[in-house]
Amino acid sequence: MGAAEDLELRVVVPRAAFGQPPHADFFSQKNSLELLGLPPRTFLELLRRDDAPTVTHVGKLRLVEREPMLAFLRALRRAAPNAPSPAAELEGPAKVLAEIGAHPVPRRRVG
Repeated sequence: MGAAEDLELRVVVPRAAFGQPPHADFFSQKNSLELLGLPPRTFLELLRRDDAPTVTHVGKLRLVEREPMLAFLRALRRAAPNAPSPAAELEGPAKVLAEIGAHPVPRRRVG
């Protein structure tokens, strides 16, 4: 048998043993990707809608209570369950840009 530093022990713990992670009472742009699967920019864009739940501002942080946000997302899903993505009608670079969430911005003419 080798020296003590040659010993290795492998322990496999099933994920179920850890239980459910605690859920947040509020969603923000800081935890939206982890908890909702929404990138921060998409989360903030949704909050700008007229039908968005009430937003609490704490500095640059935007907080939304858990249940109203989940209800809002369910309503959005029911409103357009099979809506084609805007990128479906585009081709080439415009399609790629639309798929990653880039939107055209009106440019001011210089001159």
